[in-house]
Amino acid sequence: MIADAASPKGIPRVFAPSDSTEAASYDSPILSFAIYVYLTLYLTEGLTRYLLLMVGADSAIFVRDLLLFGGVIHVLALQAISGRVDRFVLAFAALIVVHGMVGYLNLQSIIPVLVATKAFASIPAGALLASKLFADNRRLRVFLIVLLVVGFVSAGLEKYFVDWPWIGLKVELGGQQVEIGHDWQTGASDKRAGGLARSSIHLAAFMSLAGLLIYFGTRSLLPRLIVGAMTATTIFWTTQKGALLAAMAILPVGLLPERLRVPALKLLLTVFVVLMIALPLILPGYVMPRGASGIFSMASFYDRIERMWPDAWVWYSQKSIPLIGVGLGGIGVAMRFYSKDTAFYAPDISSYEPYLINAADNMFVYLFVQFGVLALFYIAFMVAAGYRQPSDAPTGAVQALAILVFIVGYGVAIGIVEDQVCALFLGASLHRLWFAGSKANGDPRPSIAEKYAVPFVPLGGRSRSGLA
Repeated sequence: MIADAASPKGIPRVFAPSDSTEAASYDSPILSFAIYVYLTLYLTEGLTRYLLLMVGADSAIFVRDLLLFGGVIHVLALQAISGRVDRFVLAFAALIVVHGMVGYLNLQSIIPVLVATKAFASIPAGALLASKLFADNRRLRVFLIVLLVVGFVSAGLEKYFVDWPWIGLKVELGGQQVEIGHDWQTGASDKRAGGLARSSIHLAAFMSLAGLLIYFGTRSLLPRLIVGAMTATTIFWTTQKGALLAAMAILPVGLLPERLRVPALKLLLTVFVVLMIALPLILPGYVMPRGASGIFSMASFYDRIERMWPDAWVWYSQKSIPLIGVGLGGIGVAMRFYSKDTAFYAPDISSYEPYLINAADNMFVYLFVQFGVLALFYIAFMVAAGYRQPSDAPTGAVQALAILVFIVGYGVAIGIVEDQVCALFLGASLHRLWFAGSKANGDPRPSIAEKYAVPFVPLGGRSRSGLA
């Protein structure tokens, strides 16, 4: 029988209990519904965009964003009415305004600032969803397991049997060409499976995040091994080497005795942070070997060393305000809206076609180019959030720490926070680790999340606490 901690009546449960201290603090039916829609559409975005293309409703994909951010606004409105807006969200909003002003003044355009803000806005959304993602929410866990199975099966089908009709298709939105499904121009055994998602990058990110959440929330060994095997196999099919290495470093931690898991995750967090910062600072300028080929070769990593990272540092030196950075939207996808008209430096500009952007391909580079030295503070905040957890941290904290470690690990090779679902999980993990950390560390004072919790009060009804 599959079991973990016993329920009050002795009935075995699949998932280990979580103790999110913010549980039910930010309750909103809109936000609760939005997370299901958002994750479903993320995993099936290639198929969804293809179907929308068939009926000429390409822009309808943004309904998912409106729904998510509508839920966020609903929660913030409830908090504002009671004068208890989440401090994490307030601090994040203030930082976005500051960096957004720098970006606007530096780039002389509001469009790239808004594009970057859209991605980063998933961080506070994740923070408000932390109590749901890391709580003992059986419905959400079953839902995520279903999505994991869908991702696993669709990736296997694409890898060995089918070619999806949306691969290589593009639509025009806002004057920009947007890919429905990325064409890696590989075939046969070299195919990079993306399943029903837009690309293999998106599938690898989702399977890793959702897989680790379920993996570390499952007490029974057999289902945990099944989830881990599905996750690792799917990432292997995507051929995303950074995600695979990060996941393969984290998954064995789940097999350690419970008291050793947090120390092991802290060690991995330290190693990944050092690599994330050191590699793009030390390696540019070195001449890499030639002739590497194949989907699991080092060719893409060599390209980062010889082209992507050096060009990003040159761009920073030319365009940034000293110590402050280029500003929000100063690198990555947002460059599509100004790269043709600005002094974007690259020795071989044709190597960036057709989009003429520098993707940074490293979370430290991505943050530092935009935010300058403050990026070091933000990374230090992530590390501190992880290190606040004791060895006997509860299940929810271990899940959040594992996800944070993966995001930093994958961030060694990609600007991962530009992906909206990765940003959402980052916000959720940081909120869970930091704002529930004081209680986990034995602090008798209430955590910030508890002190400023806002119960959801239906119109004409009563809150759970019985207050009108």
